[in-house]
Amino acid sequence: MAIDVGSPTELAEGDSEEETENKKHNKVKLEKRKRVANDNPARARPVPEHDDEDEDLDSPSKRASVGDEKPLTASELRVLLSGHVAEMKTAWGEFHGRLGAVESEQARVKSTVGDLQARTVVVEKDAAQQRQIAQDAANSLENLATEVKNMKVRIDRVENSGRNNGTKPAEAGQPDPWADFLQKRAALPANDGVNLPANSKSATSKDDQLSEEEKRTLVVGGWLQDTRRGVIEEESAVILALPEIKDLIDGDKLAVYGPRRSVGMLKFSRRGDETEGDMRNRMWEVIKALSKIKYILPSTRQAGEDRPMWASFVKTRTARLKSSHVSLIRRVVIALAKDAGANGAAGVNAIVNDQQSAFDCDWNLGTIWSGPLKLGSASHRPPRGEECITLSGGWVSITAVAQIDSVGGDLSRPCAIRRWGKFGQWNLAGQKVDLLDVAVPDLDIVAVQEIARGEPGWGEVCTEEFQWTTHRAAGQWRGVGVGIALDKLDSVLHKVATSRGVWVVARLVDMGRVIIGSLHGHTGVTNDVYQAAVHEFIKACPSRYRHLPLLCGVDANEVPSWNLVDEPLQLGHTGSNLTTLVHDSLQHGVVAAAPEVVFANAPTHYPRDEERSGRQIDMIFSRQIRLQPVSFHAERRHTIGTDHALLITDILVTRKRSRNTWGNDSRARWMSEPLPDDVEIIEEDDIVHIAKTCTRPRTSCAYKDSAEVR
Repeated sequence: MAIDVGSPTELAEGDSEEETENKKHNKVKLEKRKRVANDNPARARPVPEHDDEDEDLDSPSKRASVGDEKPLTASELRVLLSGHVAEMKTAWGEFHGRLGAVESEQARVKSTVGDLQARTVVVEKDAAQQRQIAQDAANSLENLATEVKNMKVRIDRVENSGRNNGTKPAEAGQPDPWADFLQKRAALPANDGVNLPANSKSATSKDDQLSEEEKRTLVVGGWLQDTRRGVIEEESAVILALPEIKDLIDGDKLAVYGPRRSVGMLKFSRRGDETEGDMRNRMWEVIKALSKIKYILPSTRQAGEDRPMWASFVKTRTARLKSSHVSLIRRVVIALAKDAGANGAAGVNAIVNDQQSAFDCDWNLGTIWSGPLKLGSASHRPPRGEECITLSGGWVSITAVAQIDSVGGDLSRPCAIRRWGKFGQWNLAGQKVDLLDVAVPDLDIVAVQEIARGEPGWGEVCTEEFQWTTHRAAGQWRGVGVGIALDKLDSVLHKVATSRGVWVVARLVDMGRVIIGSLHGHTGVTNDVYQAAVHEFIKACPSRYRHLPLLCGVDANEVPSWNLVDEPLQLGHTGSNLTTLVHDSLQHGVVAAAPEVVFANAPTHYPRDEERSGRQIDMIFSRQIRLQPVSFHAERRHTIGTDHALLITDILVTRKRSRNTWGNDSRARWMSEPLPDDVEIIEEDDIVHIAKTCTRPRTSCAYKDSAEVR
């Protein structure tokens, strides 16, 4: 017969109340049967008989379980599953934590790999540049080696030509100074303005080489500028007719090229079997004869300047620049000294230095001295601590010239414009102002935009080099600021902020009160928004300080157009936004400072996106201040990591600020003393004297502490 054998793991269904009562009753009977069965353990149990058809039930796999284990109830299974679930949750939590750590490590590795790839690209670019530089250096070295080889060949040719066409060996007891000079000169690498022998070729440019005709010509001078040709020929004929000179020259008059000149040319040529060295000796004799005679030209004596007639060899272009630099400095200093004497303000130095004999001149080096002072040079370094300007031929020390031509050497009365300091404009692109101590220590005033984001409102920062006044409006992402060098700042008197910029009124050393502004124009907005911000900024310029000088750095985010025809450059046609800025500034007398001609089309913004091109969007504005043309320093942007070039200009002042007679007291004055009986009002000074002695401002009626209380 078929027996329904259940699975040992099948679920035991919950019992109803009736089944529970029956189980309790059957349990009592089952206990009794067990006790009866256990009373006779030796009793053999009968083996049940099975039919053949029930033989399959003897298989262990089909035989019902008769062990002591009971089927699981639902509550027990729930407990068992709850334990499994708890273990799975714990295991999953540990797995999730490990997975998160793996993901973090993978992200870090990915970032590191990205950095390595970027650095690899940079290194590859640098390596390519280095290879190119190395290749250029190798090419230059090869060219240099070729030039040196050619120079050796030329030197050999020069030596051979000197032996064949040189001077004859001097006879015993007759020295040959020109031959000695040529031998010494041939051993030097450069000619420094002294002529080499004929057939010699210099390694310098063509401008520094003399033609054969120039080598056989003397320059005769001493006349004033723009002297008529007839005067030069007439006065020179007197000297050229002298016996000691007439036998040495090949012509009877000077060659003057032009209707008015200050020098003439005296040409020589070889006589018969005369060598080149003999001809040069004759030229030397003429130079020495004129130097010995010291003939004062009549035309210069009539003009009040006693100038002697002189002669020299024709010099190269470089040598002429050096000698003209010395001549220019001496001429200007003498003119300044004479002007000071004519005005009755000449001191001892000015009286002494109105003569040419007061100066020591090195014409070959282009250097001039006056006593212990070096006025200028074309080859020496400028002295430190002195105000110097650079000319085409060299530098001139304004400080030394002022000491010579001022009253008793008093530098409080300078004779020329002097540089007060430097003003800079820079967009920092989110960098801190502390970095500017290292990047721009040479500046005295700096206007900055887009400084590192901080709390909105005003900020005061004092670094090692600058005192910073910064501001960020609530709707502004990055703020603007003004930095003043600590050695130039006296105090900050007033400050005003707008949504895009600031105005700061500061008192500066040796300059007085100055208004300094910084503006960051909008980008990516409509014209109405941009122009509204400009109107707000210009309107906020302190009106009660409108008489003061003004400096302002602007990141306009608009491209100006400079007219290259005018000198200095002038603004041309620009966009409507920049036109609004320029127009509003002109209402306050503020104009844009022009850049140098080479920077007229140069960019000031270098986008980090390589697909975008740079633009010129930074500007400097000023009022009542003389500025030098603005220069762009694009390489300095790498020092702090910004994408804007640094704009720098020099601030020039002519004198110290004037002091009013009444000082800062503008109160009305009242008669405090009766007029003297013998008063006579004839000139303005009489009125000033009466105002000082007989008037005073009306005193206030407010209480003041007495001397005892104080």
